[in-house]
Formats: sequence, structure tokens, C-alpha cells
Amino acid sequence: MIDGRLGNPGFPVTVYAWMRKRAAHLLFMAGVGMAAACNWSGSKPTEPPLFPTVPSGPRPVISMSLAFGESPIEGEVRLSPSSETANWLYAVDVDEDGAADHSGTLTREVEFAYRFSTPGVHGVRISLTGPTGVEAVTVPAIVNDPTAVRTLAQRITGGAANAIFEGITTNRAGTSLFVADFFNSTIYRLDPGDLRPLAPHLVLPRIEDDRGFVAGGAEGLTVTPSDTLLLVAHKLFGLSVVAIPALEPRRSLRMAGEYFIQAIDDVDALSTARGSLDLIDTNTGGTVRGLAVPNTWHFAVSLPSQIVAALNRSGPAAVHLANLADLQQIARVELPGAIEADVVAFDPAGDRLYVMGRDAQGSRFYLVDVPSRSVLLNLPLGLGACGAFCVANPVATSRNGRFVAMEQGGGVYFIDTTLDLPRYYLGTRMANSGLSVAASPTEEAFYLLQPDGFVRKVALTP
Repeated sequence: MIDGRLGNPGFPVTVYAWMRKRAAHLLFMAGVGMAAACNWSGSKPTEPPLFPTVPSGPRPVISMSLAFGESPIEGEVRLSPSSETANWLYAVDVDEDGAADHSGTLTREVEFAYRFSTPGVHGVRISLTGPTGVEAVTVPAIVNDPTAVRTLAQRITGGAANAIFEGITTNRAGTSLFVADFFNSTIYRLDPGDLRPLAPHLVLPRIEDDRGFVAGGAEGLTVTPSDTLLLVAHKLFGLSVVAIPALEPRRSLRMAGEYFIQAIDDVDALSTARGSLDLIDTNTGGTVRGLAVPNTWHFAVSLPSQIVAALNRSGPAAVHLANLADLQQIARVELPGAIEADVVAFDPAGDRLYVMGRDAQGSRFYLVDVPSRSVLLNLPLGLGACGAFCVANPVATSRNGRFVAMEQGGGVYFIDTTLDLPRYYLGTRMANSGLSVAASPTEEAFYLLQPDGFVRKVALTP
């Protein structure tokens, strides 16, 4: 039975218990892009035949035009039979009143409009009757609530006029917040409470190649488990090791790395290179082992499950799963409809993956079940995606694991891990610019960094 509280912004987890219980007959796949959705004809449903016949063939594909947006969110849900699908019955409730607004026998594609204005997670309820009986599906439609994101502190980090900020992280004790100005290769140490400077800034060298080409300034930041070293990835081909909290440089190394980096222990770190995800020795810059991934992009690590997920950004977009211990690939999951895959994160348990990507029309959210290697959700989020400016620290998980912040679409989505859905969105003050993110290890708060050095400390009020 579908929970009647679905439209309540504060509804319980049981509303989408189908996601957590992995009920295959309740999985939603939004396989049709926004372009097709915008051209839908809005045709009327077919009435039941006078002498109905037995349903046959596969279940019709259910898709939608928009799953997330500001109030009011308006879109269409589509039922698309295959050439082998015949005589399936359908009933669709588009306004959450518990009664079917549209019903009939499916003989061709049909589309039905929905509109929700109250902030929260809503649902279009669909009942399909096929060869094995009745299947109930709930299509989620989320109305953003910008008031749920409270600003606790904000400050402009000082820097040169040509500064471009994107690296951000905290130390593990929660006593320091580090931000990086890429263009000037400068590290700033801030107070996590009021964001004031705690120490003089540190200027790091910009690594040059054999031709004298400047490979890049400070970008991705990560702190070692001992809380004594800050690792700084440079684009391209560089790594700096800095002692903290004093911000004392230890060494700058040449290495085949990009700008995503995560410390695994006090010596080894994972970093992306062109064509692989590498485990590197931060004492020497050498590669210990690697995972081949074409068009390598962002990656995530689940310590509970000891699994690494690395994005093949395009051609086709996919997630490569590997064991953390040896970086041996265990699975590859393609992301249907994605032109690019941009950002990936694990849920706290390590059995679900959240992926932000895009199709020809805008951003998409993918929910991947790790044990079954399957895509459970494929939701169109609307315009905006990581394009020309993609940040080096695009993901952070709250201290209690309830929310995962993911940069995308000129801002950041906050994924509710109890629902496995994007719940809130916050944009930037700068057009076409991403938000770098970090999470406090001592309180339920996130830090958001704009390219101009504007830093915000925010908390969520679900």
C-alpha cells in the first residue's frame, strides 16, 4: 500500500521503503531525456476495451520529464509500451488524493501532467496490471525547500584579484578549515567556526614539466588519517605535502596525477590520472598500483565495504567498481542516457552509489545498487551540470551520515541518504560556477566554497 503521507515534506522513510527494501517491482527508471519530454503530445488515455484481452509482454517503461525543481514543479509522466507489450491496464494518480485520475488499456505511449507546489517529496502513483498481476510504482517529484539550508557563518577569503578557489577540506579534529586558490597556488587555514584566518597563507610552487609548462596550482585537498599532513593535488602532474596545522611545506613531487585526491593512510593516497585511478606513494610520488578507467574522472571510496567507485566520464558514461585493497575491478555499471558522469559518492553503508551526470538537456541523478550492480533510479533534475568549471572537492558527507552534498548544476544538491533522493539544492552567487564542499567532523554542518573565495558554513533543517 502506498503511504498517504507522501506529500508531507517531513514524511517518514517508509514512504520510499521500496528503495531500501530493493523491491524490484517498484523500481523507477526515467529513461527518456528532457528533450523528448518537452515534445510530448499530451495525448488522452485509451479507454478500456469492451471485451478486454489478457495482458502480455514486458512492463511498459515509465519515465518523467522533471524530478526536482523549485515550487511549483511541473512535468509529465509517460507510459511507453514496447512492441511486445499488449493489453496492460493502467491507473495513474497525479495529485496524491488516492484516486486514479487517468486509467485505461495501454495501446500506445500516453503522458499525464503533474504539478506540485508544497516543498517536499511528492509522488505520482501508477498501477499497472500485467500478466503476473498488479504492480504499483511511485514516481518521485521533489520540490526544493531553500529555507532548509541555514547559513551559520560566511566570509570572503582574502586573495589576489585573479584568484580562483576550489579546493576545500577540514582536518579530522575539526579545528581547521583549509581552502585553496588554484590560480595562485595558495593555501588558507580558516577557523571552522567563524571562518576567520588562523595563520598566514602558504604559497606552493606550481609544478612545471620538462618544457617549462606550468601544470597548475593547488586544487584537490585531503588530510591524512594521523591529522598531520595536508595533501594537495596540482593539475596537472604534481603533489604537495604540507605539515599541519602549521602549514609548513614538506615536499613537492612530480607525479602523473590530475586533481582529485583522497588520503588512504599516512603514506598512500588515491588520485586520478589520465586513463587510470592510481594508488600513489606520497613520499616519492610513485604509482603503487592502478585501475584502468578510460576517460577517468571523479572517484569515491567506501571504507565500510572496502570498495572504490571511479567514473568513466564519457564514451559511454559508466561507474567502475574495484576492491580498495588491490584495485582489481569487480564490476562496471553503465549509466543509461548519460552523456557525461560528473560526481560520485557512496551512502554511509557503502551499498548504494549516488552519481550526478548529464544528458543533452541537463543534469541527471543516478542511484546505483552496489550488490546487484544495477541502476535503480535515473531522475532528470533540470538544467545545469558540471561543464566548463568542475571543482576538485565536489562531495562531502555529514557527520551523522544523513546527507551527502554533491556539486552539480552551478550549485550543490543535498542527498538524503534515508530516502536515496536529492532533497535540497543551493545555487551560487556566481553564474555557471560550481561549489566546492566539505563537512564538519564535529557538528552537523557543511562548508561551501565559491570560486571567488566566498565561504559559507551551513546547516540543514529537514
